[in-house]
Amino acid sequence: MRAFPVVLPSGARFWTVLDEDLAVVPVADGFLRQVRFGRDGAELTTKSYAHSIALFLRWCARTGRSWQEGAGQLGLFMTWLAHAGPAASGAGTPSPGGVLAGPGAAPARGARRVNGVLTAVRGMVVHAVAAGQAPGHLVTLLYEVAGDRDLPEAARGEDGRMGWRMRARHRLHEPETAVDRASDEEIVALLKACLSARDRLIVLLMARAGLRRGELCGLRRSDVHLLADSVLVNLFRGPVGAPMRPGGIGDLLAAASRRAGLAAAVTPHQLRHAFGSNTADAGCGIDVVADLLGHASVSSSQVYLHPDPGRLRAAVDAVPSPREQAGVTW
Repeated sequence: MRAFPVVLPSGARFWTVLDEDLAVVPVADGFLRQVRFGRDGAELTTKSYAHSIALFLRWCARTGRSWQEGAGQLGLFMTWLAHAGPAASGAGTPSPGGVLAGPGAAPARGARRVNGVLTAVRGMVVHAVAAGQAPGHLVTLLYEVAGDRDLPEAARGEDGRMGWRMRARHRLHEPETAVDRASDEEIVALLKACLSARDRLIVLLMARAGLRRGELCGLRRSDVHLLADSVLVNLFRGPVGAPMRPGGIGDLLAAASRRAGLAAAVTPHQLRHAFGSNTADAGCGIDVVADLLGHASVSSSQVYLHPDPGRLRAAVDAVPSPREQAGVTW
């Protein structure tokens, strides 16, 4: 099983999953098409989902399970994900896939990556159930009904009544970490290192509007109330004049980071994180941050509400000391 890019005659792109005979896997393909065209998801989203689903289907095949059976045993799949590195889980690895790491070895995948894979698998299973390709009881094995008591107050209903939602049964705890954002100084340095107005526009749209790479590459003049044509096109590599691809955005930022003398290359997502953090710092509510970033759930924006060390230090410094309050100078 492997992820594979698809280009339709219309020029639209998405990713699908192929089996060992290079045939399309229908259950995965139907879900990925729905994400790309039914939900207007980004091409990069289907790429991430396709790689995750390929991992799941690979595990099912190598353990002698159908994908329906595997969906009912995600706990075992999570263990495999955590400990089966590329040598055991790769597409070219023969079944059963090598030896897993023993006690004391570092996990092959962190909690965030495991949870991301599970999100794609759950989406595929739910879509299959809705399409009549799988029995309905699989949904109850993936989700449980939960209240909203664990959500932040800003994410709850305004009437104060208990709300209910579906909560995933399988999920690893992700330790809280600081948002990996580009600093304002790095953004200014990038802008100074850009070689063209197009490049400066790219940096500004990510850092000041929070656009994703896929959204940026899909931007057209009609979106900014000008003529209907692509805004961002290749200027320095072939085919010149063709719309930029998402990978080109990363290459552009890496080159600008080198010219700016930055210690590490700034990534597109770090610019998007900078926008989210600056929006939260400006006092916008979590619902506003979620809407500006295009998050389907406000819980995805919660990370931007955790103060970074600099803001915590500033908050402490802003509180008058007892001596200042008493007017004592010694």
